Amino acid sequence: MRTITMKGNTMTKQQTVTVLQPYEDKTVNLKFAKVAEPGDTIRAYDFDPKRTGTTCYIEGVVRDKGELDRGYGCYEIKLTTKVWNGFDVTDKTEDKIWYVPFETDLFEFDTRVIKIKEAA
Repeated sequence: MRTITMKGNTMTKQQTVTVLQPYEDKTVNLKFAKVAEPGDTIRAYDFDPKRTGTTCYIEGVVRDKGELDRGYGCYEIKLTTKVWNGFDVTDKTEDKIWYVPFETDLFEFDTRVIKIKEAA
């Protein structure tokens, strides 16, 4: 809140106004923030398959990106494929909306999030 006092014809008394700060997206510099845009299809790995010897990932179409309502920078995707330990378990997965973080503290690797198809 800021108090502004003006003199002249337009305002003659003190008023308290709220000055809004423009929204600043603090997620744009995170590691995978620029990999994809809405409409693109991405693959996001749970673990580095080179280190674990297993394949665990999800694929989906990006619906939105940014901080959203999650409290962290991420992609919101509509799930198209889920592979766990090399087996396709997409049909057994109830949740069809998934959130893929732009960056993680643990187990981060250079190909954790990749774009596999450009938006049409």
